[in-house]
Amino acid sequence: MGYSGSMTLCGCKDLSNYKVQNTCSIGKVPDWVIVSGGKLGNTYAFYKGFHMCKELGLVGKMPRLICAQAANDNPLYLHYKSGWKKFKLVNANTTFDSAIQIGDPISIDRAVYALKNSYGIVKKAMEKELMDSIAQADSIGMSICPHTGVALTAMIKLRKIELAGQQIGLLW
Repeated sequence: MGYSGSMTLCGCKDLSNYKVQNTCSIGKVPDWVIVSGGKLGNTYAFYKGFHMCKELGLVGKMPRLICAQAANDNPLYLHYKSGWKKFKLVNANTTFDSAIQIGDPISIDRAVYALKNSYGIVKKAMEKELMDSIAQADSIGMSICPHTGVALTAMIKLRKIELAGQQIGLLW
C-alpha cells in the first residue's frame, strides 16, 4: 500500500529537489522545465522543489514550468486553453502513455497554482508525435518510456518554434 496525500507530495518534492541538484549547477537554472502530467502531483512538486531551492539561495531564479500531456487525455491542457476559466473532467481516451491516462487529475488545483506562479504553459503531444519522439530517442540509443516521450515531444516542438534559443530542461 502506498502513501497518499501530503506524504506522496513530500516524496515528489524531495525527488524534485534531487533532480534540481542533479540537473542545475548552483545558481544556474534552465529558462524552462518540462514535466509530464497525469495526476499532476509532479508538476506542483517540481515547482515546490525549485521554489525551496530558490528560497535557500541554491538557485538564482525559478524556471518557468511546462506541463506536457498526451492529446488523448489532456484535461489540464484544455483548462489552460480556456484561460483557466473552468476545469472540466474528460473521459480518458486510450493513449500510448497509459501512465498519465487520467481524466480527473487529483492535483489539478496545485498544478494550476504552480503553472500560474511560474508563468508556465501547458502543451499537448499527439499520439503520432509521441511515438516519433520515442523512436527518435531510440535511434540514438536512449530508451525512454511513453511518459518521458510526452515531455520530449513538447521539448522538440517548443525548440523548433516558440522557445528557440532558450535553455529547456527535461526533468520527467
